[in-house]
Amino acid sequence: NEEAEASYNQTIGVVVDFLVDDSNFSREAAMNLVNNITMRTSDATAGENWLYGSSVFFAVTVVTTVGYGTIAPVTGNGRIFFIIYAMIGIPLTLTFLAVLSVVIKNVMA
Repeated sequence: NEEAEASYNQTIGVVVDFLVDDSNFSREAAMNLVNNITMRTSDATAGENWLYGSSVFFAVTVVTTVGYGTIAPVTGNGRIFFIIYAMIGIPLTLTFLAVLSVVIKNVMA
């Protein structure tokens, strides 16, 4: 998609300009930093990394609100699904932890 690529390049330009102007990076160092970050991010969200273990890791970090950000859904439908998943999963996780704390309190008493 040409529009998405243009928006991405514009964003990269803004970040590089910020690093050069406000953080005393050279333009080359800023570009290297941004390229390394975007390369690692795209590797982390690539389809081959969605194995069972990484999927469970992502699901747990969503409901516990840790949100490391190393793995993320790429498609619009995937993002919508996980927004709904988080809206349901976070309150359920909090409820589970509240009940678990009462059970532990009763066992320890």
